[in-house]
Amino acid sequence: MHSFSNGYLIVLAIFAGLAWFRLDMRSIMKSMQRKNQLSIEGRWGDVEQQFESEARPHRPFVWLHRKYLLPGNLAVRHALFLHKQGRLEEALEKTDDAIRQIQSKPYIFRPIYHSQTARTLCGALRTRTLILATLGQYAEARETNARLQQLKASGGRPNVAMALLEFYCGNLDEALTLARAVSPADTQFDPMRGIMALAYCLKGEFEPAIQALLFEPADISKFYSPSGLKAVSESPEGPKLIELQRQKLAGVLQPARLLQLARVYLAKKDFQNADQALDKAEKSMGPEPGVQISYCRHRACSFAGQGKGTETETYIERMRGIVKKLPRRSMLWETHYATGRCYSDLGRPWDALVELAEAERSALHPIEKHVTAWRIACAYEAAGDRQEAIQYYQIVAGDAIPSWMRKEAIEALSRLKT
Repeated sequence: MHSFSNGYLIVLAIFAGLAWFRLDMRSIMKSMQRKNQLSIEGRWGDVEQQFESEARPHRPFVWLHRKYLLPGNLAVRHALFLHKQGRLEEALEKTDDAIRQIQSKPYIFRPIYHSQTARTLCGALRTRTLILATLGQYAEARETNARLQQLKASGGRPNVAMALLEFYCGNLDEALTLARAVSPADTQFDPMRGIMALAYCLKGEFEPAIQALLFEPADISKFYSPSGLKAVSESPEGPKLIELQRQKLAGVLQPARLLQLARVYLAKKDFQNADQALDKAEKSMGPEPGVQISYCRHRACSFAGQGKGTETETYIERMRGIVKKLPRRSMLWETHYATGRCYSDLGRPWDALVELAEAERSALHPIEKHVTAWRIACAYEAAGDRQEAIQYYQIVAGDAIPSWMRKEAIEALSRLKT
């Protein structure tokens, strides 16, 4: 009888443990649901609090899962969030912490989630490369990418972070080479197409830029393996999570594609098609600050190009409002640069120069400095200051960046020096 009782208690303990484990795993799914819902609503402070709460789990199996079974995964996701918020130093610290967690995974647990852990390490190194490139620390970013390429799980594939780094450095052809190497089935296809369009547009090759953007944005299912999608779909919390992820993604990828199209049309001075792309983007975009400010920038530039000053100012003020709430360096540069461009198009070169001087101060990447110098040169020429215009045209012409701006700067120098 005593033996029967012990056996019964052991079986009961096993079933209780399994039930507890399932409940804890469901809590992870619920946390993911909440983060996605908060992101859809644009409640970034609450998203941050959710990440911080998840980093201190009270449920034992959640703690075990994050500490020993799949370490670093949450930290990488948090780092990406911080990167989007412009908190780059914090994001880098979080990424380095994720890498340490992964590398210190106890040997006894390494066979568990082995492939997932390897993919998490790849994701951490890609994120580190991205953050370093955004910070302008290009050499260290390249070193991190070299570490990534040595990992078997990376497959030696090109990645968005390196294509973006090449674009930031003005290496437009190198960026195009990396972007072209990614197949439509790759999860990086959408952002790589965006980089391809940016590079073509700056080279003055507008039709290839447009063609690069004629694709259907990815659905959330693309980011799951078939077995992973099946497992999540069949879990109690899975269908709602997938739907929230789909909604969040749709508010980013489709409007981002349309905004890139608007950028190309604006470069061509095709305002009708630019406005059509912007109208479509407005209907689908979510609250992501990067998407919002890009929309306002291109809408302002379109109005300015058509000589509509009042409407232009409306969207300039919207840009300034976004930057005031989220003072990211890149968004600050974008706001001053776009405002300067708008004022130039409206025939206000001295107002443009005030804004472009601020853009020049906040520019970090060679490509930002290049396009800013071009706009300053044009504004000085329009203002009648020939010597300053020549000085800035010389800066643009001296860059080894194969842009249409460089070609026109060389032509302008020939014209102004005669």
